[in-house]
Amino acid sequence: MSIPRSSILAMQARVKVLLQSSLVRYGLTVALVAATFAVKLWMIPLTGTGAPFVLFFAVILLISLLLGVGPGILSVLLSIPLGAYTFVVRAGYPIFQAVFQSLLFSLDGIVVVYLTSLMKKNRKEVQDANERLQTANQEIAESAARTRAIVELAPDAFFLADLDGRYTDVNQAACRLLGYTEDELIGNTIYAIIPAEDTSRLNAERADLLTPGRTSRSEWMLKRKNGTRVPGEVSATILSAGRWLGFARDISERRQAEDELRVFVSFLENSSDFIGIADPAGKPIYLNPAGRRLVGLSPEFPVERVAIQDCYPPELRSFATDVILKTMMERGQWTGETYLRHWQTEEAIPVSDTHFLIRDADGERILGMGTITRDISEARRITREREDLLVREQLARRQVEIINDQLRESEERVRLTVDEAPIGMALVALDGRFVRVNRVLCEIVGYSPDELTGLTFQTITHPDDLDKDVALVGRLARGEIARYQLEKRYVRKDGSIVNIMLSASVLRGRDGAARYYIAQMEDITERKRAEEALRRSEAKFSGIVSIAADAIISIGADQRIIIFNEGAESIFGYAKDEVIGAPLDILLPERFRALHRRHVAEFAASDESARRMSERSDVFGLRKNGEEFPAEASISKVDVDHTTFLSVVLRDVTSRKAIEEALRRAVAMREQVLEIVAHDLRNPLNNILIQCSLLEELRPREERRNQKPLEIISRAAARMNHLIQDLLDVTLVEQGQMRIDRGRLSAAGLVAEAVETQRPLAAASGIELHLDIKGAARDIWGGRDRLLQVFENLIGNAIKFSSAGGRITVGAAFRGQVVEFSVADTGCGIAPENLPHVFNPFWQATASARRFGVGLGLPIAKGIVEAHGGRIWVESALGKGTTFFFTIPEALAPPNLLPEHTASKRIA
Repeated sequence: MSIPRSSILAMQARVKVLLQSSLVRYGLTVALVAATFAVKLWMIPLTGTGAPFVLFFAVILLISLLLGVGPGILSVLLSIPLGAYTFVVRAGYPIFQAVFQSLLFSLDGIVVVYLTSLMKKNRKEVQDANERLQTANQEIAESAARTRAIVELAPDAFFLADLDGRYTDVNQAACRLLGYTEDELIGNTIYAIIPAEDTSRLNAERADLLTPGRTSRSEWMLKRKNGTRVPGEVSATILSAGRWLGFARDISERRQAEDELRVFVSFLENSSDFIGIADPAGKPIYLNPAGRRLVGLSPEFPVERVAIQDCYPPELRSFATDVILKTMMERGQWTGETYLRHWQTEEAIPVSDTHFLIRDADGERILGMGTITRDISEARRITREREDLLVREQLARRQVEIINDQLRESEERVRLTVDEAPIGMALVALDGRFVRVNRVLCEIVGYSPDELTGLTFQTITHPDDLDKDVALVGRLARGEIARYQLEKRYVRKDGSIVNIMLSASVLRGRDGAARYYIAQMEDITERKRAEEALRRSEAKFSGIVSIAADAIISIGADQRIIIFNEGAESIFGYAKDEVIGAPLDILLPERFRALHRRHVAEFAASDESARRMSERSDVFGLRKNGEEFPAEASISKVDVDHTTFLSVVLRDVTSRKAIEEALRRAVAMREQVLEIVAHDLRNPLNNILIQCSLLEELRPREERRNQKPLEIISRAAARMNHLIQDLLDVTLVEQGQMRIDRGRLSAAGLVAEAVETQRPLAAASGIELHLDIKGAARDIWGGRDRLLQVFENLIGNAIKFSSAGGRITVGAAFRGQVVEFSVADTGCGIAPENLPHVFNPFWQATASARRFGVGLGLPIAKGIVEAHGGRIWVESALGKGTTFFFTIPEALAPPNLLPEHTASKRIA
């Protein structure tokens, strides 16, 4: 009858809670020491009074593993007087011998307690390592999004879009991921890069993200420009300014690694050998189905409740502890034949047993223990049968035929065992020639059976692995070792390399001389590739944390520092060794420490997974030299085994704050000057215009024929008034405060009106002005006066830079959900080095008298177009003319249903 898993888990939880009590742990320590003492007394008739502290070592190890360092030290202190007095002094040995043995025992006991605590600590660190790496990677990605420079260098794709899903900014990683150029993505929509079947899902996610503070992280299939699809992990949120922010990561390699891991797990699950894995402390954590069947454990039985020693018969448990496990810990591996215990029948099962340590990529840290065990009952039975057959042949030649039949039957079973084995098997002559091979071995090396039996193992062994293999074969033949296991490489028939795990033993004759080698080969190529991929992944993520310029600091529930990267060392001036284990308070000014501790505790208890630490108040850091500095910081948390770990990513913004303050003062001063200039200039200009009008009315009719002076004054005043308005408009553009009074407009009608307005000016300059509208007429949603202002600036520029006899074409084309307007001229063109500057305020390509201006028309046009949600650009070549393009979104819905349905819009 199996115990329900829920009951087992509940029982484990109760035991864990119970062991958290100091009284229980120390009471249990006293009880275990007393029980050990009683067992030792009981064993005196069998063992004598020698080795008085042997059993106490075992109980100290057990107490240290289960109950902790304090109970372990208490068990050492309790064991010293009990062992010394009872088994040394009482046995008649001198007092100084009792004291000496007690000192040796106490020293060894403290070492055991210390090593045990280190093992438990290391295991905890291994379990937390991957979680910290994943958290650090996410925090780095979030930090990188704060500045444009870091965004461009980020390995993840970065997207910024408006609420309609139209991209307004992307980085180069996004272009590489999707195969588009930046210009192709800007103005495009999110719907263009996802499959059509995911549209409803995207709309639902956008509605969910409109909730303040909401973020999402999910996997999407993304469409590249060439039509292929790539899986991606997308993190998205909607900022308070109405921007849709997203990061995407190509997870193709991760999915491939997961598939390879599934293959490895499937191999373990389907192996016919007993395969078990334990943690560094020796606690089993995995046992494959073949192993459970071998020892009679049901699939539901929790392997964590099994001790390694319990898998052996009682008479072999001390051997398992003192020889097998000890040799494995000292040498890294133990291989031999022994017996396992069947948990149901208590039957002793003969096995070929291999125990080995599992280490990290550098071979320095122990990650766990592995066991590969093979049932050799059948092999032993076959050996006994062969021996019986030989005895019968010698004793009774009359039964030769019967014995021969039995022998042939036995050999057939052996043949089937070899030929149908799931791993490569071979019978090898003493000179290395393959005598017999099975199908799996032929598949591994790519030779047919006939080809392989004509070769030696030396021929197909990789040259770099040959010497070690030959040396072990020699020791095997001489009887120095019973068997060996070796990871080596074979050279396949096609020249490719295959990694195998070789297990070899020797078949001897009646005289004890070696006759053949028995070899078993397991293809481990895929496992090696998976291990290499894992090592590369670990190296990559650990490198990211190490070289990050931002400070990355992790703390435990007690707010003490456990991770302090190089960026943190540079910012705070502390070395890592100076702060590990110290409270986080040393990095904060004194006046903020109490408030900060309270905020961190509230965050740890909340349901939030991440938060910007500057949302409630400004954040300041404290360097080692006592200097305070402003900072930006965010905090996140992760729970591991009911323990909360917090990670902080912090950036020193001292320089940026100073620059922002200087810029703010400069902008404020410029705006103040512009307001004063505009006000003080407009008053006298208005008076000039009014007086010109009055003079015109008062002049006699016959004198009005000479209008030149008044016209000059009037045009100059109007020009000055226009310049003042341009100055005010460019200020509104830069401040993001330009107002757009929107309405439904006919795109064709707007272009026609703009052309008719500018036609007299073009005619006066001797330039042809043409209209070119392509496609069916559509409506746009925009501000009529402001869009006419854009056309006035673009057409006016085209007239100024075109010679008499030139041609200007004003067009409109309907592309998708936008209308693309254009103004093309046949003028002198713009030099390539000047194209990036045409939309800069106050910039001019020429300063000739004929083309006088202050350089504000194009920046104002750009601000008006972007305020409509469109974009503007220029294409030009010297001597071939210039074409300005700009787009305005089509009016797809009534005004009250559009996302931007207010009467005006601020430029963000």
